[in-house]
Amino acid sequence: MAPFDFSSLIAATTSSPWFTAWQRAAADSVTAAARDPRLVKLGAGLMRSQMLWARAAQTAWQAAWAPIDALADRDGSDV
Repeated sequence: MAPFDFSSLIAATTSSPWFTAWQRAAADSVTAAARDPRLVKLGAGLMRSQMLWARAAQTAWQAAWAPIDALADRDGSDV
């Protein structure tokens, strides 16, 4: 038998009034943040920068493999 009963520990933690109040406060703050146009603009900018970074990384990877691909196709065979 396990030394701790995790299911009862989780049930006791998630049914406490403190946890319920914390959940409500977290939901309210996320709702307020989602309505803030500055935060939406920041999120869009972060997403755009991540997409640009991913495209740059993909281009760098393709450029790094270009000589190997060129040598592989030099004789015209697929082997």
